[in-house]
Amino acid sequence: MEVIHNDDHTIHFVEELLINFVILQVEKLNLTLKENGITEKDIRQKICENFFFEFSEFIDSCYLSKEGKVFSPVICFGEFQNKESLLIDEINKLHVPTKAISLYESALGNSDWYFEKAKEDTSEISHCDC
Repeated sequence: MEVIHNDDHTIHFVEELLINFVILQVEKLNLTLKENGITEKDIRQKICENFFFEFSEFIDSCYLSKEGKVFSPVICFGEFQNKESLLIDEINKLHVPTKAISLYESALGNSDWYFEKAKEDTSEISHCDC
């Protein structure tokens, strides 16, 4: 498996994957809020903004420790041969972001894009509907 981990690749390739991943998670949280009776869009948007700002800050800056070692969560993307081989075959390439970007800086913008520009529709993002 090839591991790609450099600033140029992060800025020009991985950043878009990270942003789209977060937007899809905003959608999942929004749908859960709707299913649980929170119908007012402004309230759902504020909850999503707050949650994903804190989530992104933890990904960017925080750590867990175990047995005296420090671990930081990292959102990586495994590249497969094709969608039929997803989770069946080995990962061909692992795209690992560097600190060249930070999720929390775009957290509010991602939520705003989803609610305001995309009108709660992620069909513009190519993804499976799982």
